[in-house]
Amino acid sequence: HFTQKEKVTLSKFIDPIADVDKLMASELTQECLLIKREQGTLSDMIQLIEATLAADSKTHASISLVE
Repeated sequence: HFTQKEKVTLSKFIDPIADVDKLMASELTQECLLIKREQGTLSDMIQLIEATLAADSKTHASISLVE
């Protein structure tokens, strides 16, 4: 499970994705849980999300990330 800080930060990234692509948002959430299980950090999770969005330019074009 995510800490409260992780939930708040990740929702800033994942909520806009969910508005466009619910499946991608769900998959990213699962990937973030895997990263956390492997002792990854919040910045590792954010890097994964950003890399995924960069790779999927169609979705990326319609999502504006707020950091």
